[in-house]
Amino acid sequence: MARVKGARDADFDQKRTALIARLTGRLAAANAEHPSFRQLAEAAGVSQTTLRHYFGDLPGLITAVIAWHGSEGQPYQRRLAQPSGAFAESIAAAVRFIAAGQRQAQVRALHVIGASEGMRRHGVGETYRTAVLDPVLAALRQRLDAHVAAGEMRPCDTRVAATFLCAPILLAFQHQADIGGAETDPLDMDAFTTEIAEAFVRAYGRPAG
Repeated sequence: MARVKGARDADFDQKRTALIARLTGRLAAANAEHPSFRQLAEAAGVSQTTLRHYFGDLPGLITAVIAWHGSEGQPYQRRLAQPSGAFAESIAAAVRFIAAGQRQAQVRALHVIGASEGMRRHGVGETYRTAVLDPVLAALRQRLDAHVAAGEMRPCDTRVAATFLCAPILLAFQHQADIGGAETDPLDMDAFTTEIAEAFVRAYGRPAG
């Protein structure tokens, strides 16, 4: 029987997505060495030939994993972009939203993969920046721009402000969850994120009137 037009593409995409799901955990495994193409094939339960069929080579595989997860995060980026209440309330909500994402192993794994592999492979790093980091910062900037326009936040370069707000949260969760900080130097993450939000409001807020 002849294959229905488009069936191969759908099947290809489904199998590729299934492989990405299997490979994410292996790439982000705590304390693991940078895996080889052969090790990733073994982790996915397929041959290296199969892995090449779907991803080409190792940088192509890692890039595909990051890009796929980046596209899956777009609905969350749209939520982050929308202000929620007055300035202080909205900033606290944004910080909680980012922290909630970092509490999910799959989201945090994406940052671990992007940071660890991206610093070793230029193309991977560029994908991590453009598919994951930049969209998050752009969404946060959109929220901040709305507060500037409303007169609740002082005029500033909101690129800097978004980075100022987001970076400590990402770093703290990696410190605690991914490189052993919680065992040797535990941090109350709820208190930490509350302090980050309050410090941001003090630094960038405008007094009413």
